Amino acid sequence: MRVLTRSVALFIAAAVLVPAARAIEIDYQFDPDRHNRFLSGFSTNPVQNPNVLGMPGLDFSGVGWGSDGERWKNVAMVTPQHFITADHAKPTVGSFLNFLGTDGVVRSYQVQSYIPLKYDADNPSNTSDLIVGQLSAPILASVPIKIYSVVRPGPFKYPLSKTPPKILDFYRGREMIVVGKNDVGGTDVDGDGYNDRGGKISKNVIDDVFVYQTVDASTNTVGVGFKSPPNTPDSGRFVGFDSGSPSFLLWDGQLTALGSHSVADFDVNPQYNGDGFLPYYIDQINALIAGSGYQLNVLSPERGRGRRK
Repeated sequence: MRVLTRSVALFIAAAVLVPAARAIEIDYQFDPDRHNRFLSGFSTNPVQNPNVLGMPGLDFSGVGWGSDGERWKNVAMVTPQHFITADHAKPTVGSFLNFLGTDGVVRSYQVQSYIPLKYDADNPSNTSDLIVGQLSAPILASVPIKIYSVVRPGPFKYPLSKTPPKILDFYRGREMIVVGKNDVGGTDVDGDGYNDRGGKISKNVIDDVFVYQTVDASTNTVGVGFKSPPNTPDSGRFVGFDSGSPSFLLWDGQLTALGSHSVADFDVNPQYNGDGFLPYYIDQINALIAGSGYQLNVLSPERGRGRRK
């Protein structure tokens, strides 16, 4: 298990982080009818919960889960052929990802390959834990599976320290929706070893955008961090095997891709959680996938739009 530290350049003191590997826990007023993604049937015949977090408009159809022994893993689609996840917990090449469309039909797509990202685009030896996966065939526009846009107020600079503070300030204090891995245990009607209500979903508040790295500095990743305060309705915290599942920025009541779970500091109270931060990598990803004919859809927010806590 890799040990990671937050960059001292962005934090007053470094903190020990370890890969988040069990599902998001909601310790205060957990309600399965509010916090589970599915009402029943995961993973073979799932029924979407229409009232996750009491917000009927949330569309999780673009969140796919793995097959066979990787059913706990989740990814998020960001083009018709590309998804994001964590490098250290990515679904196996050749395996299948499953998506529950808004029409109630489950469709499967094969993982073809992965495209690694760089924390500093000019430093080829420094890889990110956020990684882009590619399907063997795109999801057709006629298929009701959500492709998530990304909200970015302006371009980031490489490395992160060169980015204007106002861009980072845009994210701080905004609401995020956090998807946990698909639970093992609990009700298991079909005997597949998984809770038939899938994973938990929480609502948290973005604390900061920062750099975290492995102790040997072989991996630097820009992350979006959030705390898990106690006695807070809907708040969740990472536990084991959450890695790779997505988080979303809640923007005008809709889900927009924000990142993939990567690390957590279990030794602080409240617990601190970190995702690989997708907006930082938009330009790099678009350059790398240009040959596919697809690009990330970037939303440039107008002043005053969106919800801030």
